[in-house]
Amino acid sequence: MLRYAARNRGLKGLVSVSLKIIRSKVFGQRRLVFVVEPLGSELPSPIEVPNYKIVLIPSVDMINEALKKEFIRHQPYILSNTETVLSKGGQLWAGYLDGQLAHIACTRTGDKVGAYFFPMTPECVLISHCVTFPAYRGYSLYPATLMHIVRTLAGKSFKLFYIDCCDWNGPSERAIRRVGFHLLGSRKCSRQSPLL
Repeated sequence: MLRYAARNRGLKGLVSVSLKIIRSKVFGQRRLVFVVEPLGSELPSPIEVPNYKIVLIPSVDMINEALKKEFIRHQPYILSNTETVLSKGGQLWAGYLDGQLAHIACTRTGDKVGAYFFPMTPECVLISHCVTFPAYRGYSLYPATLMHIVRTLAGKSFKLFYIDCCDWNGPSERAIRRVGFHLLGSRKCSRQSPLL
């Protein structure tokens, strides 16, 4: 993140992002909360990435040994125990680029979200725990996955989709907005993950 800020915004960007990261570690994270209502608005076109396939894993029993090994290999980048999210009613979306695990994201319906910034209903979906592994960044996998999730679940009559990111995470914010999400507001979060 710091390298990205320095490269794109110079010393001023590097200092700004560094201060926000330090602030979030000391005082808690400032999270940007986004929403999209796909049935009430027109979504952008699907984002096509050659040789990219997204697989839905609806339960812990569907995680095979190969995927468990991938989780262990990518552990430094995964913010939460994916199996815990699945055991609490979540779903895992695994993105494979050229047959290699490149991105993961989780979803939960509002009735299965224990704690968030506001109450959610069963018609809502929370998208969380998204990560593109470093070797695969720059291929638009994150927005492609978000768009796939929203389009797939909107077809099953879910009405509102929520996602959040740290206020210093510019690349994540841009990917979220690219899919059609708009900023709902910002909230302070004292825990590393407000979503479990």
